Amino acid sequence: MALVSSSVLIPPTRVIQVSNVSIVLKVEYRTLTAPEIANKKLQLLQTRLPNSDVAVDIYQGPPAWLNDDFAVNDSEVSWDGLGLGDLLSLGDRLRITYSAEGSA
Repeated sequence: MALVSSSVLIPPTRVIQVSNVSIVLKVEYRTLTAPEIANKKLQLLQTRLPNSDVAVDIYQGPPAWLNDDFAVNDSEVSWDGLGLGDLLSLGDRLRITYSAEGSA
């Protein structure tokens, strides 16, 4: 799959209805930019549900582990001082999966 821009949001793949709220599984395919590499963090394109899991995979690389390789604060993914800190560089591609409120 070719990327057309530095950040592409893939349509939700799964929707779970809980009461009056829909929980949507979001998948972002991101190509890291110079500011993201310099700051060692990125902002998710959608607001993540509080306390929901976040998965990060490096394209053609191993999965990354929460709190070992990256950290999540609200909708910010950071890797400063963690395992990904010395691995990621400009142009690297990540797949980030998380839950958000929304509809299909």
